[in-house]
Amino acid sequence: MSGITPREVQIQTSELTEFQQAVLVGTLLGDGSIAKHGHHHRLFVKHATAQIALAAWKREVFADFTSMPLHH
Repeated sequence: MSGITPREVQIQTSELTEFQQAVLVGTLLGDGSIAKHGHHHRLFVKHATAQIALAAWKREVFADFTSMPLHH
């Protein structure tokens, strides 16, 4: 299956805004998962190529927590 490869958001010690929290909860209820990586946790999300706009929007929502570009 082709699509957008998983990307990660590494949450620092900064607090999530209420909006980011809502997006995170919705993502975890849908297509996302959190994995522990050392002392950090990572959010992984994978979307179909047709959902690139949604993936880009989520990347923007968490832009202050990640420097990873979208991969497609």
